[in-house]
Amino acid sequence: AGAPSPRRHVGLDRVSGRAMDAIYVGGQQGWHLPLCGSGGGGQVYRDPLAIGTYFPTDFELYDMTGERVNLSQLVSVRKTVIAFFVVAVPASVLELKKLQDFAAEQVPQLQVFNVHANTIQADLTGGGPNRAVEDSIRTVALARKEHGLRNPTFVAPNDTMSPTGLSNRLGVRGVPTIFVLGADGKVQNIFIGPHNWKPGDL
Repeated sequence: AGAPSPRRHVGLDRVSGRAMDAIYVGGQQGWHLPLCGSGGGGQVYRDPLAIGTYFPTDFELYDMTGERVNLSQLVSVRKTVIAFFVVAVPASVLELKKLQDFAAEQVPQLQVFNVHANTIQADLTGGGPNRAVEDSIRTVALARKEHGLRNPTFVAPNDTMSPTGLSNRLGVRGVPTIFVLGADGKVQNIFIGPHNWKPGDL
């Protein structure tokens, strides 16, 4: 069988009413957002993080109250799973619930964080970065309540069109992208798109 044909999906931010674009590639690739840009110098893709490398913790991160948090302190000397998602892609939110239920049953001691990394649309339409974070927090709060998400959830500013934007720094190409980090802060495994969790994955 040939490769699946990409399909476009326009999600809607339920707080701001802004359209958010995504493309479905199919299979295990899942939903892909426009997480890279192109211009006169070509694409701004970076190679994905490699297994065995240290996961960067120096990017901006805000909790659900709008307070900035220090990720390095949260993941220090403890095995952690970080799941990047986007509310405008419902499939990625559903995967968070699957991950949450599996981890709670199989590895209850594991620390699992959700990170929404898609604030650029709000920033482009006015209000600046602070407004973008505030809108994202409100939207994420609705999704958490609707889907029964209990794991700590954060918002990370992400300029998808910049080579230094978070998604490009991490090599995120689709949502959810889930990083499994060891207690030493190194990447042990990466899962992209829908996944049927089984013992040993985490």
